[in-house]
Amino acid sequence: MKNSKLDGSFMTVLGVEYRHLHTSSGSDLYLTKYGIPYSGRLVSEKWYTHRTSAYTWEKLRGTGTVYRVHTPRDSWQCDIVVKHSRVGQDVPGRDPEICSDNVLSEFNSPFEEFSLLMEMRDARFESPGIIRTHQPLAIFVPVDRIDPELLGRKQYLFSQKAKEAAVELDLHRQYLVIYQWIKGADAVEACKRGALAESELEPLMQSVQQELNNKGFEDHDRKPHHIIVRIDRDGSVVRSREGIPIHAYIDFEVLRRTPERENIVRNSRRADYLRRQRDRFSSKPGRAFPSHLAPVRIFGVDYVYGRVESTGGALWVVGKDPGLYDYFLPERWRQTPRTKLSRRHQLFYTHTKDNIHLVWTVSRVGEKPDVLGFDARGRSILEHGHNSPFEEFALALELRRKGFPTIYPRAIYRTGTQTTTSEYIADLRRYESHRHILMPDGHAALQPAYNYIVVWGYWNGPDELLAVRDGEYYVGINLAHAREQWNIPEKDFEGLIEREKARLNEAGMEDLTLHGHHLMLSLDQNGNLVIDNDGGPEIRLCNFELVRRYAGPNE
Repeated sequence: MKNSKLDGSFMTVLGVEYRHLHTSSGSDLYLTKYGIPYSGRLVSEKWYTHRTSAYTWEKLRGTGTVYRVHTPRDSWQCDIVVKHSRVGQDVPGRDPEICSDNVLSEFNSPFEEFSLLMEMRDARFESPGIIRTHQPLAIFVPVDRIDPELLGRKQYLFSQKAKEAAVELDLHRQYLVIYQWIKGADAVEACKRGALAESELEPLMQSVQQELNNKGFEDHDRKPHHIIVRIDRDGSVVRSREGIPIHAYIDFEVLRRTPERENIVRNSRRADYLRRQRDRFSSKPGRAFPSHLAPVRIFGVDYVYGRVESTGGALWVVGKDPGLYDYFLPERWRQTPRTKLSRRHQLFYTHTKDNIHLVWTVSRVGEKPDVLGFDARGRSILEHGHNSPFEEFALALELRRKGFPTIYPRAIYRTGTQTTTSEYIADLRRYESHRHILMPDGHAALQPAYNYIVVWGYWNGPDELLAVRDGEYYVGINLAHAREQWNIPEKDFEGLIEREKARLNEAGMEDLTLHGHHLMLSLDQNGNLVIDNDGGPEIRLCNFELVRRYAGPNE
């Protein structure tokens, strides 16, 4: 039964698009493209709550909790398979001493399971052969909260998965993965029926493993129960022309990419990202925005805007390409290992899950700047206040257009959790001046109750160069650190500061607190200082919190 109209929101998790619905009981339902035709029945929850003659649950073989749900023939087009996700549980038979390489150390989260399965199904276009599987329909998360011990979960295992997850996982809630039922019998049952010779089991399992490997996947928990063969009317197994039983594979709890495919996927994601960054402002005909994203323009800067389903936050990605949006979802970079770049401020470098180098910092918009005195400069700083993230990006891109080198502005993330700022340091002027900037969903772009994280590109070369040939072309070092490492004389150091101050003024800007930490030098692959067209060191601006338009020396 197809539903022509659905409420809820679209979201993309690990490359899979879902329709996220809330049921009347408060449960969550994430429908794939295969599950949308059954949305009306799945969202009603009758299959889950009405375990009567109309919806009978048949326990299937296996170490997990797996059921076939028989559904009324007049309303559904297929029976379904419901599996309780074992994310956060120990893998049966795992020996921590032996499995130090984590081959069988953890079950996939439900979203990882669907993502890997979808990727494997799509791999039929990459190489000959096909792996038959059942269709992933939905992930169902009942509203009930349960003691994790009753679910068999180990907090340390679940916490690790939750940290890596693309959506927030709740230790106290069940996760049910729903698949379409495949007609047939598993290989063990087929042997019991006499439809399949026992001597065929091992070759069949080896054949399945080879099929998985050919597509770049592996499953170290493969069992004959996970292989479904088709039974003919006469009770025999349906075979291919080569005499091989026609079969499908149905278990993906510990499915993994092979190391070779993992490298290929990471490298291809990075290559795609670099190409898209180079062309982020181009207006390509026919470039379609999915329904959960929208193009917006703030202070002359184009963004791809969307709500972040996993956290309840919001995200603005610089440019016109919706394909860049997923690279900046917080789950791709918030929990990856990071290096603190500043002793005073929340400024971090990280290497994302997509092999992308980023620098992120918590915006200080709304905080009153620290000033040492109330001289003319101090008064100017207080009168101006910290720029909003949107002002920072607009100023950085304007300077780039004028030929002044800067680091690359990438994205702005608004957290989903509300925060409070002490009244004695609160500066509400930016929130008032930005009040008219509304997003397509009606929310204000800048809201005082939330933190804003500003994401910049980590400087290792121009976008245009990296898109053609990836590499570490440059290494950035801020002028203050260079002064310490290279013992730059005070006179030369101050001379460089004054030079950049004058160049900023020529470009119509000034940094009210310009110092060495705001300026970056570049070293090439040989460790040599990169020189600009004027014969001096190429210096780029890397902080825009207190940059403003320059009206002249008497302002």
